Amino acid sequence: MKLSQNNLDYLSQCAISAALQAGDIIRYHERNHVSHRLKQGADSLAAKIVTEVDLLAQEKILKSLSQSCQVYDLAILTEESVDDGSRLDKDFFWCIDPLDGTLYYSESEPGYSVSIALVSKSGESMLGVIYDPCEEKLYTAIKGQNSLINKIPVSSMFTEDKDVVTILCDRHSLQHKVYNEFIDELSLLLTKEGYQSTKILANGGAVKNAMGVLEHSPACYFKLPKEQSGGGVDLVVTTAIPDQIIFS
Repeated sequence: MKLSQNNLDYLSQCAISAALQAGDIIRYHERNHVSHRLKQGADSLAAKIVTEVDLLAQEKILKSLSQSCQVYDLAILTEESVDDGSRLDKDFFWCIDPLDGTLYYSESEPGYSVSIALVSKSGESMLGVIYDPCEEKLYTAIKGQNSLINKIPVSSMFTEDKDVVTILCDRHSLQHKVYNEFIDELSLLLTKEGYQSTKILANGGAVKNAMGVLEHSPACYFKLPKEQSGGGVDLVVTTAIPDQIIFS
C-alpha cells in the first residue's frame, strides 16, 4: 500500500487531534494525585514508572486513531501495551508513547510530552506529532515537508549563537559513571570543529530533549549506555547543526 501526500496530510491531522486530546487528559490530572505502578525488567525509575495517566492518555489516542487504522489498514505499536507483532505484517503502523517523561510528570516537573509517529514496515518515518501539554507546544513533521512548531517552520524561529553548541541529556546521564569523561571528549571534539563553547541542558525526557535539539541548533542530545542490558537502546545520540540533522 502506498500513501499519497494527501493521505499523509490527513493522517497527520488525525495524529494531531489524538495528541491534543491526550494532552487534555494529562493537563487535567496535572495537579491531582497520580497513582503509579512499576514496570518489570527496567533499570531506572524513569523506565519503570507507569502512571494511570499514561494508560488513560493511551486509551484516548487509540480511540481517536481507530478509524484511520481501519481505513488505511494500519497496525499499532504502543509504549504501554504488549507488541502484537502486527507492525511486521502491515505496510505502516502508528508508534505511540502517550506520555514520554513520566517520571518528570509524576514529580510535577516539565519535560514530558505525547509522541505519535507513523512508520513504515521497513522503519521509515512518514510523519510525527509531539505535543508538550505543559508549554502547549505542538511539533509536527511530514516526510518531505518542513518541521513545524505551533505551525511555524522551525528554520525561521531560532537565531541561536552558532558558536555555542547546546548539549542536552536527561538527569540519569548526569549520574552516569562516564558522564564527565564523555562531556570532556565531546567538548574537545566540538572545539576542534570550530565551536567556541558548550552549554548543558538536563531538564526533560527523551522526546523533549530531541525536540530541544531542533530549538537550540547547533545542538546534541545524548543518552549514555545503560549499565545493564535490556529495556531499550544502549546509546542514543541526536545532533543538529546548520543544514544537517543526524540521528544515530
